[in-house]
Amino acid sequence: MDFLASVSVPPSTNEPSWVLSLTCDVPGQRLAAATSRRELCLYDRPTLQPVLTLEAHAARVNELCFAPAGSVLYSAASDGLIRAWDCKAKPADKPSCELRDPTAPEEEVWSLSLGTGHTLAAGTEGAVVIWDLRKAARPLCRWEVHTEAVTQVHFFEGGKRLLSGSMDGACCGHASNRNAGRVAWKLLSLTTWTVRPAPLPSESAPSPASQGSSASSTPLKSRRMTLC
Repeated sequence: MDFLASVSVPPSTNEPSWVLSLTCDVPGQRLAAATSRRELCLYDRPTLQPVLTLEAHAARVNELCFAPAGSVLYSAASDGLIRAWDCKAKPADKPSCELRDPTAPEEEVWSLSLGTGHTLAAGTEGAVVIWDLRKAARPLCRWEVHTEAVTQVHFFEGGKRLLSGSMDGACCGHASNRNAGRVAWKLLSLTTWTVRPAPLPSESAPSPASQGSSASSTPLKSRRMTLC
């Protein structure tokens, strides 16, 4: 892999800073970075020149995600908010939309994924939350399938399925359905498996009996699904 170019996030204060999330839009024209100073930094991708720097949230920004068209950037943060930023707006320093789950308004948002149409999935401290972006008042549904922060959510198969991963060591596969004519998410099935680290070289290999006894996933707390 050839090294192409690099860009550093310019310091706005003397406070140390590091990059927590990085994403590029589909057309390849914009690059966005979230820093530990709660900043959102936008760059022109071909030239790597800074376009915009703003304090996007009141707490740490955990993930950024561009909409497929590339003009809207979504940010998720520990202040419990998901914000949408219209990169084509002048000025673009005000969010065009805000999402907050009224049932858990202070819950940190750790991860984002955009599905087909107007669907957005977010991972919070212990739940997977599905939104219809046209109805920002409350989420479509909330699936409490993890015991700790949901650090990864990813749509696949055209937005029909969703994967979630958490600090509890579990990964969940969600199979959902959309009724014709409107977005109506219902959890059809849930598969959970536990990610276990490989044994260190110094560790003795487990016996077949112990392998059999540990093959099932670690039990999670009782799962609660709420259709909002």
